[in-house]
Amino acid sequence: MTLKSQLSSDLSIFFDTDDFAETVTYNSVDIPAIVDCGSDEDANSIFDFMDIEVQTLDVATVTYRTDTLVYDGLTWQYPKIISQDAQTKKIRFIRNQRPRVK
Repeated sequence: MTLKSQLSSDLSIFFDTDDFAETVTYNSVDIPAIVDCGSDEDANSIFDFMDIEVQTLDVATVTYRTDTLVYDGLTWQYPKIISQDAQTKKIRFIRNQRPRVK
């Protein structure tokens, strides 16, 4: 077995919804993803975020203004690629953005 085939085998386990992944709806298509949620802030606002890690073959391109994600009945918008390699992408979505009180 080559390293490339071993990595592909490992990814199939990592993105199996019976093991680690959860199903999300990305642009109306159900795909497996590793999900991490929380709240964050920048200089001007506070927002809820959802980071998803997906296989590159499931999400070939990311478009900031039009791509949406639905997870657990909530719609997330404004995706930004945080990291990527040949096999996976980590994408951050935000929702519920509000002004930061200073």
